Amino acid sequence: MTEADRLVKEFIGKISEHVDSVTVFTNKKRDCGNQGTWHMVNGYGNWYSRYGQIVDWMEQQKAISYISHAGEDGPG
Repeated sequence: MTEADRLVKEFIGKISEHVDSVTVFTNKKRDCGNQGTWHMVNGYGNWYSRYGQIVDWMEQQKAISYISHAGEDGPG
């Protein structure tokens, strides 16, 4: 287990005492050359609640993106 794994699991353990569900997404650029990124997703609580919260967040981000790019031609 990496230090990042330990920290995230510790955070989830502490915050889960105060909330019904939590999902933590993390990523980090790999240190060895052009290897992309490392990512981790951990969570606690009702899976459907966590999934619904992620879907809601994605829809909000999409709306913000549309608003901020209104009037642009877009790709192509």
